[in-house]
Amino acid sequence: MNDLLTGSGIAASPIGGLFNALAQGFRAGDEGPFAGPWPRSRASWRRQHKKYRRHARKASQAEWVLEKLNGFTGDRVLAQTLGYVRKIDPYVFEELVLCALERQGIAVIRNASYSGDGGLDGEFVHKGCRYLVQAKRYVGAIDAGHVQAFGALIAERQAQGGLFIHTGRTPPGVYRALGLSRKVTLISGQKLLDLIRGERLELWQRHE
Repeated sequence: MNDLLTGSGIAASPIGGLFNALAQGFRAGDEGPFAGPWPRSRASWRRQHKKYRRHARKASQAEWVLEKLNGFTGDRVLAQTLGYVRKIDPYVFEELVLCALERQGIAVIRNASYSGDGGLDGEFVHKGCRYLVQAKRYVGAIDAGHVQAFGALIAERQAQGGLFIHTGRTPPGVYRALGLSRKVTLISGQKLLDLIRGERLELWQRHE
């Protein structure tokens, strides 16, 4: 994917203009699509500038991957798609999920950095209610403890609910954890494929 930052890269990405604007700079105190206040010193701005450029690269790669995945055809599309996304950079998978949600018409708020987010990868508002997003690139079975922790984060942030989007298998223990975290919606397998391919999802049944 070394060609992602050339002609078909950031500038050509549907969200490229947004990230390029962020990289060029905003006035201190402006609001934008990232959580947290804008930096007010030159040194802190340089650090944030570097983070925004990193977001731009990962988002550009995610857009490229989305286009590639939507080109898969045949009877093994689900297996082929899951096999591919399980191998990509975990931060690119985060951006892929957020970009796919944006293609559903959802205005996503990204974190200012990929680490130190406490398990939160993004958030958005739907029908006036706040929802959190966590994207996990698993190869095997997912950890029920991660689902419980995400449910606790939803309660802590006083959100209406959250989407736990992953590439792994969902063992029975996770469904028991969902019984304790009723505000968590799991998206994996066929639902993840539908999200990637732009099909409208009924994501809100658990929360409405």
